[in-house]
Formats: sequence, C-alpha cells, structure tokens
Amino acid sequence: MIREWVGIDRLRLDKFYMLMRMVLSESLKAVKTGGWEERQIEQLLQLLTTEILSPDSQAPNGVKSHFLEIFLEELTKVGAAELTADQNLQFIKPFCQIAARTKELCK
Repeated sequence: MIREWVGIDRLRLDKFYMLMRMVLSESLKAVKTGGWEERQIEQLLQLLTTEILSPDSQAPNGVKSHFLEIFLEELTKVGAAELTADQNLQFIKPFCQIAARTKELCK
C-alpha cells in the first residue's frame, strides 16, 4: 500500500479509508470485550503508534491524518463514555506525545 499510495485513485482511497475505520473499530471492540484491561489498551496503542502515528513510520501522511480524524470518533462509538478519566487519558496520551515530537508543520 505504501508503495502504491501516490498513484491510488479516489475510489480505492475511500475503500482503504473505510477498511482502516473498520479495523480500528473492531480493535477497540476487542479491547472493550476484554474489560478495557490496561495491558490490552497499551498493546493496541503501541501497535497504532509504531505502525501509523510515529514520525518514523512509513505510513503516508494521508493515512496518518485520516487515522487522527477517525480515532476519537470510533472510540466514542465503541464506548468511551464507560471509560474512566484515567483510561481516556491513556488513549490520548500517545497522540500528545507524538504531537510534541513532530517537526512537520500542518498546512
């Protein structure tokens, strides 16, 4: 996907974005099913941070931007209301850390 990203057409891009949304939603549902266990939350966030959000990630900026757009939306749909304040902070902490380290300017 990374190799073909520059030449991808709009229809395939929309399908890929929908796939990202579905995978994220199902991942959050799996963590919810596990009772929002701290270890599972950490594992999911570590995976997402390393593979998508990290400035060192090979993911295109469009993928990163889309992920940032949908993350809280999907977390809310799955059940953010039942999380404690500490758990909600745990979910947004990686985003804050990466934002603090990112040198690219948003335009």
